[in-house]
Amino acid sequence: MDPNTGYFVYPAYAPFIVLLQSHFRETNQIQVANNQLATIKQGKKSVEDFIAEFRLLLSRAGMTTNTPSDHLHLINYFRRGLNQAIARKIALSDNVPDTIEGWADRAIQYDTNYRLNQAIFGTTERRENRTSSPRQKDPNAMDLDVLTTDERTRLMKIGACFRCRKTGHLSRDCPNSYQNKKEVPKPAETKKWKGKEMAAHIRTLLASMDEEEKDEFFKTTAEEGF
Repeated sequence: MDPNTGYFVYPAYAPFIVLLQSHFRETNQIQVANNQLATIKQGKKSVEDFIAEFRLLLSRAGMTTNTPSDHLHLINYFRRGLNQAIARKIALSDNVPDTIEGWADRAIQYDTNYRLNQAIFGTTERRENRTSSPRQKDPNAMDLDVLTTDERTRLMKIGACFRCRKTGHLSRDCPNSYQNKKEVPKPAETKKWKGKEMAAHIRTLLASMDEEEKDEFFKTTAEEGF
């Protein structure tokens, strides 16, 4: 109310909305936002995503950046939530920022530089590691690399084996490969009969023969000189 005129003086629309929201804000929203600020962590999020979430919580908590103490309080939250490698680098750098905006800008700068270095030098290092430790080949395996490109093409067209150059199977199933070679079975040793064993064996054979087979047996042994 205007004390001079006695009429109510209404504010403009924008200030009125801000005033309305500040008076009718949910009672626990500020406390929830404050609790989230105290526990927020960057984790695997990018710095940009972390800062966007941090600023959203600042707005919900109704925090301001009007005084140096406000900035110090927010920097403390920000530093604890930021990944420690980046937070430590900012804290140990020259001209440490004294505002929350300065910390956010510095964090983005360091994170961008880190990702750029990884993209440039990280790939080179991985390639060097791969070339420094060549794969060892099986000494028993046939070197298929000796085939020329033309020879490989010709064998592929006729469906031939790269190892023995014959058709009907692939190189992994080649009978000439070390893995597929089978040991040649040793010939069975001839049993040497002793006198008593030989006599017993002959008696067993004679017992199983009929009269005609026995006559043939005795005739053959006589002719052979046994």
